[in-house]
Amino acid sequence: VTYRIYDTYMDFGALKFSDGLSANDAWSMHQSGFRVDGGATSTAQFTFQGDTYQGHEGFVGGGETDVSGGNVLGRWVQTVSDRSDFSLQVYYDTQAFRQPTLATPFAPFGYAQDRLDTLDFDFQNKIGLRDGTIFIWGLGYRNIEDNFTPSAGLGLNPPDLRQDLVSGFAQLSFLLRPEVELTVGSK
Repeated sequence: VTYRIYDTYMDFGALKFSDGLSANDAWSMHQSGFRVDGGATSTAQFTFQGDTYQGHEGFVGGGETDVSGGNVLGRWVQTVSDRSDFSLQVYYDTQAFRQPTLATPFAPFGYAQDRLDTLDFDFQNKIGLRDGTIFIWGLGYRNIEDNFTPSAGLGLNPPDLRQDLVSGFAQLSFLLRPEVELTVGSK
């Protein structure tokens, strides 16, 4: 088993306008993550990794933008034979922000917020045939949910969105000559 961890922090002061006044655009970001790779057996490998972040940025007209999020991924690869294997991967990601909206004659100062969540599943199977031909097929599913909270001066229509995507593919690769391979497929 191997593992890695990291942690970073960045902090940048505000820029100044030509008259010396602050642009109020200072920003900072903190990010951390990990990854673990290993083999449950000699024919099974896994990866588990994740990241998280949080940041703030001054907004030139006033207020502060906040961003945050994170993700996690798990992958399993199982070798069936020297010519065949399959893999399953699961991924989840979340992102959020809070953005100030400036006051106008038509709307007061406020904050708009958004949260985006993505869940993804992928399965892939590789089958090596006796003559060197390789057949690969796979299935996938992705769910995306986006939830927007408007401010008085900024809105989306519709404010919430949900998308589900199911996909599949198949491809066949075979040698025409030792140095030439042809791959055909469909998704």
